[in-house]
Amino acid sequence: MLTAIKIRIETDRFDETLRFYSKILGLQIIREWNEEGDTGAILGLTDVGANGFLEIASVLDKTDLTGTCLQFRTDNLDDFLVKLAGICEHSKPEEKPWCSTYVYLTDPAGNRVIIFEGDV
Repeated sequence: MLTAIKIRIETDRFDETLRFYSKILGLQIIREWNEEGDTGAILGLTDVGANGFLEIASVLDKTDLTGTCLQFRTDNLDDFLVKLAGICEHSKPEEKPWCSTYVYLTDPAGNRVIIFEGDV
């Protein structure tokens, strides 16, 4: 039985990508390392991660991000957009037919990111 999910982002823009997910989106850094060419961090929705984790790994070569899109749900999209104002470019909120509102942005590694409020 699976008990958690962890998604790994490999990027040649490690510092900027870590800042995006921790400082701008508000994920908690659970663990960081930098030893002998292996640099990375694991983040979670809380400091213990709950059941969803995001690993950011430093790599020399940019990887192909075709088809990659991370989605995060928030309880209050309006408040979240206030937090993003002036520090992160994003789309206007878009109502979806499945009773959710989506906002689209891109992280420094080039991954598409959706912040949404409503049904999953």
